[in-house]
Amino acid sequence: QQEIDSVVGKDRCPKMEDRKSLPFTDAVIHEVQRFLDIVPFSLPHYALTDISFRGYTIPKVSSSSQCHIHATLCHMTLTDVLSRQDTTIIPLLHSVLKDEKQWATPWTFNPQHFLDHDGNLKKNPAFMPFAAGETCNVTLTNLTALCESVVH
Repeated sequence: QQEIDSVVGKDRCPKMEDRKSLPFTDAVIHEVQRFLDIVPFSLPHYALTDISFRGYTIPKVSSSSQCHIHATLCHMTLTDVLSRQDTTIIPLLHSVLKDEKQWATPWTFNPQHFLDHDGNLKKNPAFMPFAAGETCNVTLTNLTALCESVVH
């Protein structure tokens, strides 16, 4: 609250321009997204090339078909799933957001995960609260900017 009061004051609403002056507040927002694990699964993906993952081969998607695995996925073994053509890949974001190799205290709410030693906001490549992949880089900041532009 001190940071918000000193930067924004009590006479106006925060603006996107204030963000660079609110590193702790920004870190808290990032940590809420990481800790709450808002969207545990990412959007479905398909392999564009054959991929080897932990000893399994994930075949690339064929151009003629994009087979979706839904209810049958529960009844298939990992080998069955990965041997199918056009395997749907659904990244489990939880495994990255709670990874002990990526976060100092993954099971504790800790805004320091997003602050450097000088108190500045720092990025972490393991932070993907909504989706995995280059085309799905959506954060609360992007959504806030969109809302702000629509409201004004």
